[in-house]
Amino acid sequence: MPNYLVLSHAIAAQALIMSGTAWVALDALNQWEIIIPIAAIIIAAVVWGDQIGSSYRSQSLGALGTGVLAGVIAASAFWGVGMMTSVTPIVLPGVTHVFGRLSAVLLLGGIAGLSVALSVIVLDGLLGDHIMRRPPLGALARGAAKFLVAATPIYAIVRIGGI
Repeated sequence: MPNYLVLSHAIAAQALIMSGTAWVALDALNQWEIIIPIAAIIIAAVVWGDQIGSSYRSQSLGALGTGVLAGVIAASAFWGVGMMTSVTPIVLPGVTHVFGRLSAVLLLGGIAGLSVALSVIVLDGLLGDHIMRRPPLGALARGAAKFLVAATPIYAIVRIGGI
């Protein structure tokens, strides 16, 4: 009889390896290299927003709100600095044509924030135990897992080509 705990550990390890590979792949794409600092800002905000409240529902709402807000703010900040110019021709070409480049960049930031928040919420739901405070090493491990897993939706957005 197979040990199901070993199977779940193997699947979790595979997900973490895949997510680490997604970060490396994002770094290798020249046109999309600006999305890495935006994703890092979004992830930090989502993990912080995921600590708001004492129930899973309130933490999920906090993560969603801060994710979308951080995505829009980070994208607009990088747009204002002029660092999004390499990405703007390929970001949401239909939205860019109708509403302009700034709208497309802000929409991309919001979608990135939403997708990162959803991946963190799912991972947090799988890890469970939202009431008890974690020791520092456990919190660090959960944060590292959230950081790695959050790369997967960003990578999907990039590979689709800005949706």
